[in-house]
Amino acid sequence: MNYTFRVKCNYCESLLQVMEDSVGISERAEFEKGYCCECGETVAEFITDGFIFVSLVERGNQTDYIQS
Repeated sequence: MNYTFRVKCNYCESLLQVMEDSVGISERAEFEKGYCCECGETVAEFITDGFIFVSLVERGNQTDYIQS
């Protein structure tokens, strides 16, 4: 099953869209994680037989996570 939902990163407060692209082979399901595009924090984790894609919808207000 393909999921699409939005989530706010707990660390940098960016708004993200999480999309799961299922292959349709349930016997090959594995635990996958999706990471914030801005800070790298885990924002989604679930069992899927496909892939998790995360895209930025809106940048958060926090800037202390930026590494120089």
